[in-house]
Order: sequence, then C-alpha cells, then structure tokens
Amino acid sequence: MSQEGLSSTRQRPKARPSIHRSNSDTMNVSTSPRNVRKINKLKNDSTEFIPECSRYSNETSRADSSLDQTVEDNCQRKQDESSESEVDTGSEDTGEEFEESHVYNRKTPELINRQPPKLKASVNNPNNQWPSPIYIALILISSLSLVVLPLMISTSETEASSFHLIQENFPTQKDDLWLSFETGVDDVITRNRPSTFVFLYQEEAEDTLMKLLQDLTKYAVCNIRDCSKKPIILSDTELNSPQVIRNYGSLIEKYRDKLSENGVMIIRNLENVRGVSAQAFHTFCDEFTPLVEKSVFIFTMKVKELPGPNSMKFVEEYFRKKWTDIKIDTFNALITRITSMVVEVMP
Repeated sequence: MSQEGLSSTRQRPKARPSIHRSNSDTMNVSTSPRNVRKINKLKNDSTEFIPECSRYSNETSRADSSLDQTVEDNCQRKQDESSESEVDTGSEDTGEEFEESHVYNRKTPELINRQPPKLKASVNNPNNQWPSPIYIALILISSLSLVVLPLMISTSETEASSFHLIQENFPTQKDDLWLSFETGVDDVITRNRPSTFVFLYQEEAEDTLMKLLQDLTKYAVCNIRDCSKKPIILSDTELNSPQVIRNYGSLIEKYRDKLSENGVMIIRNLENVRGVSAQAFHTFCDEFTPLVEKSVFIFTMKVKELPGPNSMKFVEEYFRKKWTDIKIDTFNALITRITSMVVEVMP
C-alpha cells in the first residue's frame, strides 16, 4: 500500500477501525517501541480480568497508534460491565457485605480499590415493610382485652362483695331492705331514672340508721358516679326556710348541678317538712321527666312505732293529714313519687 493511500485512510473521521484484521492488513501496522510498551502494559494489567483482551497481546508487534486507542477503549468498556455485573450478582445472592472489589481506572490502565457501602440483610422482614395497620390494631385490642376484661370482672366482683359485706355488718335488718335498695340502684343504672326510698326508723335505731346510710350511699355513689363523690344532705331546717316556702323553685336551682355531679341526695326528718317545700321533690323524683336521670333520693322519717307490712299506706296517711297547705291533686302526684319504696330500719 502506498504512503498516500495510508494517509487518506487515517484521515476519514467517521471510520472505526475493525478489531479483526486480515493478514494483509496487519502486515502494514507499525511496530514502534512506544506502541509495544503500551500494549504490553495493558496486557499485564487487564487480561487476567477480561479473557477477550488476551488475544490482543499476541498481536503487539502488529498494533499501531490508531488501533491502540480502540483496544484500550473496548477493554475498558468490557471491564466496567464485568465489574458492575459482579457487584450486582453478589448483592442479590448473599445480601451480606461486599468484599473488596477491584475496579479498572478509565484514565490510566491501573487498578484501584473501592470499598462499597455495607448492606444489611433483613432477617425477620425480608421485604422491609412495616406491619399492616390492621395487624397492629388487632394486637392492641388483644392486649387491652387482656387488661381491661379482668379489671371489669374484678370491679363487678368487688361491688357485689361490698354490698354483701354491708349486709353482714347489719344482720338485724330485714331482707326487703336489701332487695329494695339493690333493685333501686340497678334501675338507676339500667333504666336511667331516679329511685326514691323512705327509711322509717324509731328513736332507738337512729345510730344504726346513720351508719347504714353511710355505707348504702357510698355503694350508690360508687355505682352511679364514682367513689370520690359525696351525697348531698338536706335538713328539715333548710327545707322550711322562708326562702324555700316562698319559692320552692329556688331549691331546685340550688341543687340541680350538685345532684348531677354527686348523684345521691339524703333528706333528713321528712316528718317535719312542710308541704309547700316538699313540692320541689315533685320535680326531683319524677320518673318520666326527671331533673337528673341517674339519681337516688333517700328520705328519713322518725316514727313512734314501725307500721309493719302497711308501711307505704302509713306514710301516705301521715302526710295527707300534715300537708294540708297544698292542693289534693298536687299531694297525690307528690306522695306517689316519694313513697316509691318504703323500708323499715331495725335497731
């Protein structure tokens, strides 16, 4: 091939020299000492990683300057692809830390050491996903049920045992007293309506009455409100005050909020209360439209003798004679609300 033909071939900008040359082509390649040293260095550094590049080392005597750059670029590209494939395969197979890898430098045919970031393998959750919110909710509900349910059972058992303990502390009282009071408190809780009791007692049973009221009102407050509350106590003196006699509605306004908060009211010495003042309990004790739905009223009434089985009729006749200061229709509605349950207290 002539010198002019070789020059024209090298000046074509878009021509890419073929990697595989025929014998006739390789016979004209320059084998200058500079090209031989460069290709030998490329052979020593890279052929142990890329087998395809080893065949170029056998043709060093036939490589020229134009082929030199092409061989180096191809070897570099294959080296990069091999390195990336090796890293990806290792991370998928093991999920553990990468070992120290050798990466070929693009600029110079040298090897550099690169330490990739550590990868942590997930053992319990291979998909690295948070548990489902429904799964978390079920766990919480199950945990709460294990705590709340035994607490509810123990609380109900405590309430039942406390009422049973009250009965044991007052063995002289009749069974109808316990049955009436327990049933009345249960009606307050389940039916959202007031319960009213009249406790008849003789003078010798007054101390027993005070102690009994203390335990029973505590039981009622704990069931319809909470045990930190205290019952409201009204005396006959306050009920017969001039202000209440003029306007019994003032009594309702005064104790409406307190009754909503505490739930239990004791009215002492009902036998001394005037009819005009007692009209306030027509509103307090109304079962159909009560002022406070969940509430308990306990009236105490001292008598000379206990009436026995006719206790309700005895109370009604007593106040029919005493409360002549109110109309008969008003009296009938009032006495019906007050005498819902009448019980006797033994000494």
